[in-house]
Amino acid sequence: MPNYYCIKLGTSNSYLIKTSKGYILIDAGNSSKAGLFQKRLKELIIDSREIILIIITHVHYDHVGSLAEIQKITGADVLVHTKEKELLQNGITVFPESTMVLSRALSSIFKIFAWKWTRFTAVSPDITIGDKFDLGVYGVQGRVITTPGHTMGSISVVLESGEAFVGDTCFNVFSLVRSSVFPPFADNTELLYESWKILLDSKAKIFLPGHGKPFTREKLAVSF
Repeated sequence: MPNYYCIKLGTSNSYLIKTSKGYILIDAGNSSKAGLFQKRLKELIIDSREIILIIITHVHYDHVGSLAEIQKITGADVLVHTKEKELLQNGITVFPESTMVLSRALSSIFKIFAWKWTRFTAVSPDITIGDKFDLGVYGVQGRVITTPGHTMGSISVVLESGEAFVGDTCFNVFSLVRSSVFPPFADNTELLYESWKILLDSKAKIFLPGHGKPFTREKLAVSF
């Protein structure tokens, strides 16, 4: 049996981590995906009330779009980095800078329609972190760590069993850049590289991104 499940809720990946006390959900997908979320839980034979914590890797509409509905369904605590607390409380997505030619074109389009595409229902978090957070109290050997770069409040979840759930700190989508996991958008590329070093130092063996398929530490190492 795996200790985690990937659930695609729109354009991004969400993950369920099994713990001794229930489940931890990482990210909450695009808007209007709560019904799909409940369908996937039913398929996995998981009661919604078994979800005891929702970790938001960063406050972008494609990772928090269904958060308000899912929190209501589950009653789970919500955790976010303190630097993105106000964004979550106000239902705001601040789009990061483009890092590639294609993403620059997409960014221009997004900015025109941002008012429509990036809105989400505001949520008040139960837990805010500034550095690290031990997940032992939620029944799993692991921790939340800060991995800024994509956004200033980006966080990742690293388990002692070897998995790292990295949000958009890494992408594994674009076939034209198979050797790199560099995201198409990032607020600070220098901080992003520092976060990659932190992830490699964590000794994680497999990395699970918010977009795309899992990848190895070897692929991360050669992406610098």
